[in-house]
Amino acid sequence: GVVDPGISIGTYAFQNCTSLTSLTIPIYVDSVGNASKPIFSGCVNIVDFTITGDGMSDGKSYNTPTRYYEKMPWYVSNSNHAAGTVTVTFGTGIVDVGTSAFYGCNGVVFKHDALFAEGLKSIGPSAFNGCEKLSGPIKFPSTLRSIGYFAFYNCGMISEISFAENSIVNEIQQRAFYNCDGLDGVIHFPDSLQYLKADCFMSCDGI
Repeated sequence: GVVDPGISIGTYAFQNCTSLTSLTIPIYVDSVGNASKPIFSGCVNIVDFTITGDGMSDGKSYNTPTRYYEKMPWYVSNSNHAAGTVTVTFGTGIVDVGTSAFYGCNGVVFKHDALFAEGLKSIGPSAFNGCEKLSGPIKFPSTLRSIGYFAFYNCGMISEISFAENSIVNEIQQRAFYNCDGLDGVIHFPDSLQYLKADCFMSCDGI
């Protein structure tokens, strides 16, 4: 299914749509569901979930404080979901991944090559906190400016992090990579980095 931009999606909008296996939704849909009434309740066969900013001239954030974008993957991956795993793919145009965007999404597999693409400017606090299936090496784009506190807390399957040439990253906040015990090797920080806050890499025994 494809959801067009500029509309609102009501509570329980797709409840018990058991034939729905994939969904593409733009980040600039006006509103999405309700925190206590998930729009995908009972959609037990969704396995592919795409968030796209395609067509945006100025880029958009994934998650704003008054909306529920940040909860959609959690509903898909944890609410009566038979398959147990959902693949989330990001299109182009994402400039920010907001606070707690994927907090606790331990049933989500990320296609992170697209997620951390050029144009991304910030990763908010707890954005991927507890995302146990966020794995492999991650290279942050040159456009990234900041990584929030607890952003990758307990992401134990991340094996390596690196920064693009000409990186402008300015700060990595406290405990951003706390307990990422899969990290291994040497991390080369760019010259632009000014603030490496307390306990950023605490319990990362392999670096």
